[in-house]
Amino acid sequence: MKNELINKHCPICGPDNKYDIVYKENLPHIINKADYSARKAPDNYHYEMVRCKSCKLLYANSIYHSDTINQLYEESDLNYESELSGLKKSYGNCLTIAEKLVPEKRKILDVGCGNGFVLEEALEHNWKEIFGFELSLNAISHANVNVRKKIINTPFSEHKFNNVSFDLIFSAMTMEHFVDVNDFLSVSFKLLKPGGIMLLIAHNEQHFLSKILMDKHPIINDEHIYVFSVDTLKLILNNHKFNFIETGSLTNYYSLSYWLKMFPLPNIMKNICRCFLDLFNLSSLNVGIKAGNIYCIAQKPND
Repeated sequence: MKNELINKHCPICGPDNKYDIVYKENLPHIINKADYSARKAPDNYHYEMVRCKSCKLLYANSIYHSDTINQLYEESDLNYESELSGLKKSYGNCLTIAEKLVPEKRKILDVGCGNGFVLEEALEHNWKEIFGFELSLNAISHANVNVRKKIINTPFSEHKFNNVSFDLIFSAMTMEHFVDVNDFLSVSFKLLKPGGIMLLIAHNEQHFLSKILMDKHPIINDEHIYVFSVDTLKLILNNHKFNFIETGSLTNYYSLSYWLKMFPLPNIMKNICRCFLDLFNLSSLNVGIKAGNIYCIAQKPND
């Protein structure tokens, strides 16, 4: 894997933007130690994160080479199987909201679909055709057989489809990871049919927990190249000619043991809390919390 970093600029304002450094780079000395598994325990690694002086987007000033990033994702593990019921509930609620704008549930695409749990949810919502993109081979191997055959194991691209247009494209906690987020949105726009819906779930960089925890917050890590707010999401969607429909706070449903894992506490305190949860059989209890994630619904114009 290539260890050198490549420079990035603001995807909203372009290469001439000015920025302020917010968090200095803290990356592993050995690149193989970079863990790109979804929902991993926080390791406090992150790129140098800067804020555009114009649009206020928080983004990485320099990142690993795209080949390296793709390889890290291909080698990543599916390590959240115990949380799938809560994830289905969280994302299924958002899917229900977006479906009100979809006249006919024909074709749905999930970009960054993991083991396809949202595609399973879509089938339960009576979608006729499902498709997914996922780089992690381990995640795909954990998919149910009826879903696995619909998952494409390559970087996201329009060239995998021949004259196929989608009624809805879904992507949860994925746009922060793209080397070129503008390419992701451009391809999504092309693949949507006129009037089609884009449903995004993202971290909210302006949430009060983000402001309190700063670079100790799990959203500041070496997987995230951008961290959006409601305002910056609107700006970049507008740049791609999407009509912004609505946004709202997402209630995430996770087990108490997962919430504990993600919260930045000293290990000794985590161990005490873990013992308490185990003692009272509370570790697997699913709890819904609005922890700073948002859903965003946008539409491709009909004309």
